[in-house]
Amino acid sequence: MPLPVVDLAPLHTGAPQGGRSTVAEIIDAACSDTGCFVVEGHGIAPEIRAGVFDAARRLFALPLADKQQLAIGRSSCDRGYRDDDPETFDLGRDLDDSHPEVGAGTPLYGPNQWPSIDGFRRVVDAYFAAAFEAAQMVTRGMALALGLDPAYFTRRMTDSVTSLRLVHHAPTPAGNDAAGCREHADEGLLTLIAQDASAATEVRRRDGDWIEVAPEPDQLVVHVGDMMARWSHDRWVAAVHRNLGPAREHHHSVPLFVNPDFHCTVQPIVTEGGAGARPPVTAGEHLLASFAAARADG
Repeated sequence: MPLPVVDLAPLHTGAPQGGRSTVAEIIDAACSDTGCFVVEGHGIAPEIRAGVFDAARRLFALPLADKQQLAIGRSSCDRGYRDDDPETFDLGRDLDDSHPEVGAGTPLYGPNQWPSIDGFRRVVDAYFAAAFEAAQMVTRGMALALGLDPAYFTRRMTDSVTSLRLVHHAPTPAGNDAAGCREHADEGLLTLIAQDASAATEVRRRDGDWIEVAPEPDQLVVHVGDMMARWSHDRWVAAVHRNLGPAREHHHSVPLFVNPDFHCTVQPIVTEGGAGARPPVTAGEHLLASFAAARADG
């Protein structure tokens, strides 16, 4: 059974009202079942999308010593290169000490590390801006699906701790049939994912069955994160997903991890849903606790 496809066109700013209720119904059904759906009509220009994948390929083709100069451990706010399987490079809103949250030492706010690659920052910044705008459209549809004002989430994203990750999946050596990324759910509000080739990804339905995620080249995949599930009183499920290995060729993915402001309060906004409401928490507290738990699990 394929995942639902949502055309975001009715959610663009200034678009006519027609079609929004249908979008909201599709989103609600998908988020209640798998926490995952595919979007088109997102407004990201093909050249911007192509540019970020070219930047990722150029970055990961650098010598390891050059990439390690950008190691995430050198960052005060979890930005930079990680030599894992797959290898990754994390960025966010590039903020200096003049930003109040950076000056206050608030976690997750701060500067990026940038490689010495011509045009890299320009194309990555362009993709970040376009993808964040697309993600805001998705949150408008989610708000409508929960019976809220469409700007409910966007009003809470004025100083967002959203981050972008470039991911390189290298081919698995012959004879190594180990599985790819183990099943997990993302921590935040939602994740908006672009990929340049099939990553053999599956997402789990609420009933436990697994569904293949196979978007068209110009489509994006949306994962509901645990923060959004919490906000919905667990009416919606965080998308539990896995990558099935082994990879037989190089491919890349670019997830945008979308979150509200660090100090935003997250509490149930609908009465129906899970067995019991989780207590109110700030978005920052939720993220930091989730990151700590993930590190403890290895």
